[in-house]
Amino acid sequence: MNIARKLTLGAGVLTVMAVILSAGTSGLLALKDSSDAVHQSAEQQFQALAASRHTMLLTQLDSQQQLLNALAHNRLTQEAIYSFKNPFVSYRYEVSAPNIDGLKQQMADWYNTKYQPYFQAQTQGLSVNTSAWLEKSKFETLLLQKFYVAENPQPLGKQQLLEDRSDGSVYGQQHKKYHSSLKEIVDRYGFQDLMLVDANSLDVLYNVNKGPVFASNLQNGAFADTELASLAKNLKQKPKAGLQISAISAFSGAFQQQVLFFGVPVFHPNSSDTPVGFLIAQYPVSRFTDLMTGNQKWQDLGLGETGDLYLVDQNQKLVTELRSYLTNKAGFVAEYPEFKAGPYGLGGHTTLQLPQIKAALAGQSGVAEAEDYRGVNSLISWRPLQIGQQQYALIVQQDLTESMAAVSTIRTNLILSTLLSVLLLGILVVLLVYFLARRFARPMLALHQCIEASARSHDLTVGFDLQSKDELADIGAALNKLFGAFRTLVAKLSGTSEQSASAATQNLQISLECKSSAMQQGAAISHLLQQSQSLDQQLQYSAEQLRHSASQANHANQQADSGYQAVDLVASSMRHLAEQVSSSGQSMDHLRSAATDIVTVLDTIKGISEQTNLLALNAAIEAARAGEHGRGFAVVADEVRRLSGSTRQATMEIQQMLDRLMSTVDETALDLAKERQSAELCVTGSEQALHALGEIKQLIAQVSTDTAQIAQASEQQYQHNQQMRDELIAVQGLAAHTEQAMAELNLTAKEQEKLATELLTNARAFQV
Repeated sequence: MNIARKLTLGAGVLTVMAVILSAGTSGLLALKDSSDAVHQSAEQQFQALAASRHTMLLTQLDSQQQLLNALAHNRLTQEAIYSFKNPFVSYRYEVSAPNIDGLKQQMADWYNTKYQPYFQAQTQGLSVNTSAWLEKSKFETLLLQKFYVAENPQPLGKQQLLEDRSDGSVYGQQHKKYHSSLKEIVDRYGFQDLMLVDANSLDVLYNVNKGPVFASNLQNGAFADTELASLAKNLKQKPKAGLQISAISAFSGAFQQQVLFFGVPVFHPNSSDTPVGFLIAQYPVSRFTDLMTGNQKWQDLGLGETGDLYLVDQNQKLVTELRSYLTNKAGFVAEYPEFKAGPYGLGGHTTLQLPQIKAALAGQSGVAEAEDYRGVNSLISWRPLQIGQQQYALIVQQDLTESMAAVSTIRTNLILSTLLSVLLLGILVVLLVYFLARRFARPMLALHQCIEASARSHDLTVGFDLQSKDELADIGAALNKLFGAFRTLVAKLSGTSEQSASAATQNLQISLECKSSAMQQGAAISHLLQQSQSLDQQLQYSAEQLRHSASQANHANQQADSGYQAVDLVASSMRHLAEQVSSSGQSMDHLRSAATDIVTVLDTIKGISEQTNLLALNAAIEAARAGEHGRGFAVVADEVRRLSGSTRQATMEIQQMLDRLMSTVDETALDLAKERQSAELCVTGSEQALHALGEIKQLIAQVSTDTAQIAQASEQQYQHNQQMRDELIAVQGLAAHTEQAMAELNLTAKEQEKLATELLTNARAFQV
């Protein structure tokens, strides 16, 4: 690529980059400003929408409150509560009815056969524990529900159409008088039900819808644990507080719908300080969804295709329905199975865990970009809403892609306009740079041709004469000076090359001689190293043999020591044995002496026995002479003779045993004498062996010491030889290094000679 093209390309690229940076910076600034403006506008729109929905809900609730307050001060309401109180209690005396057990059974049959299937149909399969309701119902409740609910001629769901029960009771007359007016209020103002509650007993004296709540007791009855009962109890405790609102909850008396209760005390003109009863309105929360969404017209509210408004209670449970659920219930449940839906929707069943909801429940307002309950980036506005004593969160949101769609449009337009500007400016710049580059490149082309001709012919006498007055003319003059210097340098280089070639030849010869000497020196050192290694092996073998001999001597010393100890033990045992044998001989002598003494005693006993026998014989003779008088004495004499004979016989046996014992003792004494002589001989031999082993032990110890000293000296000689061999190896390494250096020097000398020759040839190639 020539210089003209390079200049054109470089200038064009730089100019286009400058244009891109300029246009890009302007576009980014414009995009940022427009994005901020659109973002601020969207935030303001969301805040305004949230504020309008907030105001609308409060206005609607306020209108309901004003309506109830007006009804509470209306003569019709006051008279209705007052008129229902006594007939409610006396109704049992005006109609025929079974006992309470019979009533419970009749109502149980109706609840199980009629009401329970209808309840399941309304709630998509849910059921209610009507048995618990009946257990908590008193007689008046069961009786009135029998006539006005179970035996209501109107079908379920339309039982409020009953005006005249025609039962001939005072309660029936009052119902006929007030029902149509109260029902009209419910139908006109959007209430779900309207109830008249006794201030003392908390009995529901009357309600428009004739359902399970009708005639029930809110103190201890079937619905005593509901928000309806809590509201009635609060009204009873604080009647001067005026209108009160319950929390939103699912109410089993209204088929588990989410409802809100408004309650206001009603004072009769005759008792202005104490309320005669309470007027309670049941309001469906589904109306909140219609109010907030404009009857599901989100686009008319400025929420586009993805915007939504919803209300969340203080437990972060959804109150109103979500747009994505209302527009596609089956698809929403399939896509978000973690969101639980009830028979009427998500309200009261689905919990939303969002930081914006927590902030609104904490009393804060704001707007920000964040992930919504689906995990989609959205523009979210939040603000608190208080209904009665309960805090709620009002949320307005829209997908960020839709809320910031204007920013995307502006970004696209800015990118297109920037690209078009860059393209047009780039074309203009490239054309301009092209013509300027060609004008500047002509003198440089002439200079290039002149230098190229000089290079082809190796002619340093060429001159550069450019007909211009700019930097190119200065370049030509500088090249003339440079080529002149080259001519002088090449001439000097030619002479120097001849001298360098001669010196290189001499260096080559010297390096060859040095290399030969180094090789001879290395061979001599290698031979000496081999001799050292042989001596090293011999010393190592001798040291190993000496170490083995020392080990054997130590082992022999240990064996001699063990033998010495064993012989010493044997000698000691033999001495002890000799002593035992001598002692045994003495014992035998004592035993022989004792046996002799026993023989003497036996001789004495034998003499006594013989004399006793003679005496017994004489006694027997004398007894025979005495006749009958000496018969007893004769028996004694015979017994004495018998004992004397036994004694003589025993004495003879003992004599024989002692004779045998004396013989055995004599033999044993003779054997012990022989054993004593043998033991004495063994003692003498063991002492001589002990003395000899002691001398052997001393000799072996001396041999072991001498062997260890010789082994140590051999080890020192081996280490000395090892050190000498290491030094020889180091010298051999130095010799090898010297030989390698000589070889490298030889190669260097050859290269030097070759380079000197080439330099001389190249120098002669130039024309100077």
